[in-house]
Amino acid sequence: MSQVREAGPEDMLQLTGLLDEYMQETFQKRWTGSREALTRAVLHGGISALVAFDDAEMVGFTFWQRSYDVHHTAWGGHLLDLYVQKPLRGGGIAPELLLATIAAVHRTGGHFLRGQGVSEQGDRLYDRFAVTFPGTQFILGGRAFRELAGLYGLPLREAFRRIPAKSANFEP
Repeated sequence: MSQVREAGPEDMLQLTGLLDEYMQETFQKRWTGSREALTRAVLHGGISALVAFDDAEMVGFTFWQRSYDVHHTAWGGHLLDLYVQKPLRGGGIAPELLLATIAAVHRTGGHFLRGQGVSEQGDRLYDRFAVTFPGTQFILGGRAFRELAGLYGLPLREAFRRIPAKSANFEP
């Protein structure tokens, strides 16, 4: 089982290495950002990062930021990126990262999580949790968001048994 936690300054070297892997795999180009700028954004700015470890090795991450829905006058989160190294996919790390992100958004007073998938495997994961739209944009909200936030920390088999119906996204 992996360990998921908020990224700290000690994680930035490994985190930017994983970010480069993600960019090369997903977009076939290297990450051109600055480690210093990312560190400032994560530690002092409006970006949150969670990292997953398998034993002592960092194997995945999520980046998210606060978001506002003017249609429902509610705060939430915007999932910017989610990545797990290829050899470990299918082992439960991506759902753990997603549940940890949902729980973190909920702790900040958020009521939904939105994002957009960029891979077929990711699209299937988001489709299990959320209402999806063409282009694989998803929004998770309502009772479904709150219930999923409460599942973080449970064994994944138990969490998957408790996934609410998609219709719970439309319930207050």
